[in-house]
Amino acid sequence: MNVGNPSKSLIKICIFVIILFNYCINVHSQCLLKFNDRTLNISKYRKIAIFQEILNKKRINIDLAPLKIEGAWDRRWQKNYLEYLEKVTKFGITDAEMEALKNQCITEAIWDQWTGEPTLTIQDRAYLISYSLEGHDYDRVLWDKKPSKNSFWLMWGPFQATFGGVNKLGGILKLIDPSVLKDCFGQEFASIQTMINSDDKAKQYQIFQSVRNSSARKNAWTAGLQCIGTTFEGQDAFLNYALESKFWIGNGIRKLYNLIPDAKSHGTEIDYAFLMDIAIQLVIDDRKLTLAKKAIQPLFASNPHPPRWMIRKAIGDAMIRSISRSKSDRMGRNVIYYREAAGNKLSAQELKAWQMRSPFYAENFGLSDEKLYYPYGNTKAPN
Repeated sequence: MNVGNPSKSLIKICIFVIILFNYCINVHSQCLLKFNDRTLNISKYRKIAIFQEILNKKRINIDLAPLKIEGAWDRRWQKNYLEYLEKVTKFGITDAEMEALKNQCITEAIWDQWTGEPTLTIQDRAYLISYSLEGHDYDRVLWDKKPSKNSFWLMWGPFQATFGGVNKLGGILKLIDPSVLKDCFGQEFASIQTMINSDDKAKQYQIFQSVRNSSARKNAWTAGLQCIGTTFEGQDAFLNYALESKFWIGNGIRKLYNLIPDAKSHGTEIDYAFLMDIAIQLVIDDRKLTLAKKAIQPLFASNPHPPRWMIRKAIGDAMIRSISRSKSDRMGRNVIYYREAAGNKLSAQELKAWQMRSPFYAENFGLSDEKLYYPYGNTKAPN
């Protein structure tokens, strides 16, 4: 019986394994977080904080001092991370750690190896940019000093979820298991349940006033919200409601996407992060949409698929024209999402605003215009 040449088959298998290995290395070496000299404000409780905890434990294991986790990734954390990677080269560094040291960043591979957690999603990465720009955490609770029936009564979390007005906070808490709420709010669990389930605005306001007028009850509500903020379930509920509710950020993102004719077929990861950041900072009203639509029309009149950065810049410039205050702040935020692609095509004013606000790139967070993304059902772009 002719069984062929086993050596040739073996060679083919070896070549396939090498190609597959190289492919995996290239895929996993993508940077999730690229370093620069700018401090990133990150949550003390979300995914990057997990990475910081693990890094601290690893440092302790080789007699290096840990750092206090305070909701930031700054030069100290960058230095300590790279110091650890450099030191373990003497003890036996893994391929993932060597790749991270080479790229001076947190890579997908090292994230997977160290945390065992799912990698940061596109939503996570986009959120991380905006979160760093906003700078508020899940333990932040603000009470209105002069509340009325029609005003907000208190605000919680990164993007200021409110009780009162539009009951965003109630929408978030409805997504959380009642047992978690009971553990966090204790004796105030019943009042919280009424606040999130009742449609009677007068009754809600009456409960709020009685809580606000009692230091003990007010402190219990504050501590309860802070407790919810330390749980992944609470954080995920906050973000999911913010991005999915028709009353909040998600509604603004969808309206902005509807302006872009080729968003479904050619939208990218950076497009999504950019539109999210606008919807987080600004109320997307009809005037803003009209200005943005007019701004991008000339681009699509001459090209069915204009460069993504030019679309973002046109929309961003329209947003600046639509506001009377904080124009330089919005300009600096805009530039984050097209600084690399625009190259030397930006004005001195834009570059100055970017340098003053946050001189980093969307690409520093593992986002790319080379990767298609549309949050309402991806469609692969035609060749």
